[in-house]
Amino acid sequence: MSHLAVTALFVPKPDARDDVGRVLRAMVEPTRGEAGCLQYDLYEHENGFQLFERCSDREAITAHQATDHYRAYRLAVADLLEEPIQVVVGSPMDVA
Repeated sequence: MSHLAVTALFVPKPDARDDVGRVLRAMVEPTRGEAGCLQYDLYEHENGFQLFERCSDREAITAHQATDHYRAYRLAVADLLEEPIQVVVGSPMDVA
């Protein structure tokens, strides 16, 4: 296995979209600087936001979740979301 892909969907409360976007944008630079991060991209859509991340392995995900910036973001968005964060971790099957 060459990497893992992680997607996360965020649906903010109607009055919290800007705040959620700010918190998520603040995660981009420090996360991209992590040793196991191969890609970390933030997208916006009509219902909220989507993160797409490629990590070198499961240990990289665990290390990411232990960082101060990850812990701070989880606390910051907890009361701003309409529903729980939807996270999917996948292994490559047919990747170009």
